[in-house]
Amino acid sequence: MPRLRDHDPARRARRAEREARGRSDTGRTASSSNEAIRRWIARPAGRNYAVGALVFAACGGASAEAPITVDLGLTHDQTERALAAHQYCRKPGEPAGPRELYPRCDRPAAEWGESWITASFDGDRLVELRRWERYADQAHALERWNELVTARSKASQPSDEALQELRDKGLLEAGTRAVKAFRGSDAVVIGVYLLTPTPPENASVLEKISYVH
Repeated sequence: MPRLRDHDPARRARRAEREARGRSDTGRTASSSNEAIRRWIARPAGRNYAVGALVFAACGGASAEAPITVDLGLTHDQTERALAAHQYCRKPGEPAGPRELYPRCDRPAAEWGESWITASFDGDRLVELRRWERYADQAHALERWNELVTARSKASQPSDEALQELRDKGLLEAGTRAVKAFRGSDAVVIGVYLLTPTPPENASVLEKISYVH
């Protein structure tokens, strides 16, 4: 059935304003989500640090230091539950967005590194995970990178083909000092990076799970 034209200029103007406001709100949600993540990353270093084999051995848990085993393609709710099992938790009440921050869940310990996860979504579908790890001592960073590569290699061996694919598509991270790539499923590649710390993250180790198309 054809749509009748609204001949009331005032009504048309109000409708146009509502539509523009809806588009603006969508953009504002993404922008505010990114800004919240930037503020968290740039904050002064706090006490809730959370990386290092010695720390986890003392606390009796290994999931937070183990390779991330969360599958891409999950919904927001599924991602939140899966990352909580790895001891990374969103703050209660934070709205879902295209990019979400998952700091370590609260856990008292004397620790010498810091880690957090950022999750990227396309609608309600997880398309990328990044676990950033920050260290003041680069010797600890190198030790941690070697540990993470060794742990990932227990499930699958590093793939030269996957690494070349990252290179060919220009997907290697800026500041890469060393990287091992592992083939996932459904066009997924996992990169384990040793980085030169650069703002804003100033991270030394990155575990990145992403689609490579």
